[in-house]
Amino acid sequence: MKKLVTIVCSTLLVVLAAPAAGAAEPVRSEVSVNVWPQKGVFGFVESPRKGCEAKREVRIFRQANGGPKAIGTGRTAKTGNGFLWSLKSRKARTGTIVAAVEPSARCDGDRARTEAGLVRGDIPECPSLADVCNLTWTKGDDIDSYSNPQCRTFGKDSGRCKIEIDDGRVPFCCWAAGMVDWDTPSFKSKRRNFRFWSWDYISPGQPERNGPNFAGWMPSDSSPNFYVNTGKLPPYTPKPDIEWYTPEIDGAAAGSPGGPLYINWHAQLDNHFYFEVGGFLYRKK
Repeated sequence: MKKLVTIVCSTLLVVLAAPAAGAAEPVRSEVSVNVWPQKGVFGFVESPRKGCEAKREVRIFRQANGGPKAIGTGRTAKTGNGFLWSLKSRKARTGTIVAAVEPSARCDGDRARTEAGLVRGDIPECPSLADVCNLTWTKGDDIDSYSNPQCRTFGKDSGRCKIEIDDGRVPFCCWAAGMVDWDTPSFKSKRRNFRFWSWDYISPGQPERNGPNFAGWMPSDSSPNFYVNTGKLPPYTPKPDIEWYTPEIDGAAAGSPGGPLYINWHAQLDNHFYFEVGGFLYRKK
């Protein structure tokens, strides 16, 4: 047992070791690690050099009696919010988890740690300064589909429709006006960019008071997955200037921690519609 611990510790030291003397100055690399509640962990590798971000192997350790113990690896892939890695493992659900990237001749190594053990029921409601928060169901209702030629049926080319946000938790609700739009997918992909934002009218001749806004994408018209690249609140609301996102973890279900938001689009008569969106948001750091 002592021999195994020694090997694991030595491996971790090699991962974090500096390059040999006389080598070219390696480029800074930073690894992060976040809790994927009741599933595992995930994070990002960031660097000024793209080659130090793409396809980087991240080795995951769990602190145990006698030293860190290797529990798995992840490899980065490009997403809308950077180069993401993930590890789904029971061994990564509790305890102190360490993520490490190995140095190379051109890229620095780095490590980061987090305390796992967060469960879904302990996640606070948004807005929150916590690393992850629960966006309770928020509803947007179309208010001009009957008169706006740009407000097309969802799933047909691009569209832009006026809405009101009429249900949800303050300050995500309630807003007298807003907009939702989506673009035409490319020939090679069914993916659509999707955005919605909101505001209140103050008085005639005065600028509107901006509300929350979300921008991201959906894999297809029939998908419930809304991947948020950025979600923001205006500065005068509680928890101002916070920016959120949803990680693009393979296999993470819509509306679950670590997954995209769940969007439910309700098409009605005469092109009228409303939509509901909810799930879990991670705070950008």
